[in-house]
Amino acid sequence: MTNRSGPIAVSAVDAAVVRSASGGSTATVSVTLSAVPAAGETVTVAVATADGTAIAGTDYTALATTTVTFSAGERTKLVAIPVAAIPGGTPARSFSLALSAPSANAYIADSAALVNLIGP
Repeated sequence: MTNRSGPIAVSAVDAAVVRSASGGSTATVSVTLSAVPAAGETVTVAVATADGTAIAGTDYTALATTTVTFSAGERTKLVAIPVAAIPGGTPARSFSLALSAPSANAYIADSAALVNLIGP
């Protein structure tokens, strides 16, 4: 049993990663809940990347729509997105991790995380 009232808010937290000139790196985006699911309850939300000034296949590896599942007691999940190496002097670029299709017991409070890729 839980003492919360109403559905759980789901949010994506903005992130930044310093890109390497010699090897790839990883952007890690936190997807968070406003409350933990109760015993026997799960919360799900779909996530996928979307280009901004950063382009999938060139700057980062696209993440096709996938489901993130929170079990009872879990409040944060990390989504890892591979980032390509770039030569020095390349300007900063960005892409987003978008949230959609929350489970019936949840709603989206912040629909996307902006991921900033900072040059070496």
